Parts: sequence; C-alpha cells; structure tokens
Amino acid sequence: MAKFWNPTAAVVTMSIFLVGCTAQTESTSSPSTPQPTESQHVMHEEHEGPLKEVVIPKWTADRAKKAEQRATEFTNKYLRPELSMTDWYKGIEPYLAPEAKAVYSEVDNRNLTSGKVTKISPAKRSGSDSLAKVQVTTTVGTVTVLLSQVNDEPWLVESFTTKEK
Repeated sequence: MAKFWNPTAAVVTMSIFLVGCTAQTESTSSPSTPQPTESQHVMHEEHEGPLKEVVIPKWTADRAKKAEQRATEFTNKYLRPELSMTDWYKGIEPYLAPEAKAVYSEVDNRNLTSGKVTKISPAKRSGSDSLAKVQVTTTVGTVTVLLSQVNDEPWLVESFTTKEK
C-alpha cells in the first residue's frame, strides 16, 4: 500500500492551528484595532511573506478534463525506467504536489516497468472539489492518480498507486 499525503487532513489541521493562532486576548486597546497575540507573532516569524488566500474552484467538466490530461502526462513521464534517475525526476517533478516531491525523489525509476497510457477513465471528484482521482490503464497495468488543485494552479499529483497486470 502506497503512503500519500492527505491534503484534506492538512487543511483541517491548518484550520485548527490558525484558529488557535488568532485567539483574542484581553487588551486595553479599542476593539476595532486587535492587537497581535504571541502566537500570531510566532506564526509571522515562521512564514516568510503574507499568507496566501486559498480558493478551491467548483468541480466542473472542464476541471475534470484537465485532471485527466495531467494524470495522463504524469503517467507517461513516470513509466520511464530507461532514463537516468536525475532526468526521470526532472520530468515528473513539475507535476508533483510539494509533499509528494520528497516521496518521489526517493524512487529508483530503474525498478519500474516501461509503459504507455492506453486508456483513461473519467476523473472523479474525491471527497472535495480540490481532489480528483483518475484511473489510468497502461501497457503494464492500471494506476490510480490522486491529484489536488487550489486557486487557478495546475492539478498536482499527490499519489500514484499501481495494480500490476
């Protein structure tokens, strides 16, 4: 069973963290000018620059198609054991979610079987409008690609699991 990062759990965890960071403390200043708490100050020091607003676009047929295209491109680049590990990783890295990069940078692509996509199933919403699951049939088996998307950024691969023929 492949391990993968669960973005939904991360969002919940981050939401809980942010709620804890923004708790109001008693202050002598007026209510219209909230004073930063100690945890807000720490958070500012830990993160460079302002926090970005995350917008999760609604699930649409167009977004599903883009997830399918992205899963196809990634799968074709992933199943390339003939490349050097460096070239292989450079090919898949732009498709990976930040948390997945650490996992896939450790994969030895020489242990993979070369293959190509032969069929792609329609992308399915996977618990949230920000997650898509795409089943891809290849010449060497069926894979499931879990992708995430926020704002207007491209779909990124969270996990790639195989079921060999």
